[in-house]
Amino acid sequence: MATKKIVRFVDDLDGSELDEAVTVVFGLNGKQYEFDTSPAHAKEFAQSLQKYLAVSRVANGSGNERPSKRAHPRTQAIRAWARENGYEISNRGRISSEIVAAFEAAV
Repeated sequence: MATKKIVRFVDDLDGSELDEAVTVVFGLNGKQYEFDTSPAHAKEFAQSLQKYLAVSRVANGSGNERPSKRAHPRTQAIRAWARENGYEISNRGRISSEIVAAFEAAV
């Protein structure tokens, strides 16, 4: 007998089934959080943070911790926006200044 397993991605915000899932990771008050959502919801989340990101600095901690391997929420938002808007972008590495500029102009 054959077994078929089906994996479905579900949006943590509204429960809808997703064709493409984006994991949004962010930190607040020393805790890391994450949720899985659609690229559109990830974009909304990133846009809602823009006024705070504009006046924030990256906190590196005391220097005793190893750097996190997780992408910064802004980086994830840029990658999600770029994919939604037809840019080819890798999951890792430096984001081109052209894509960053286009993202900043759009949000």
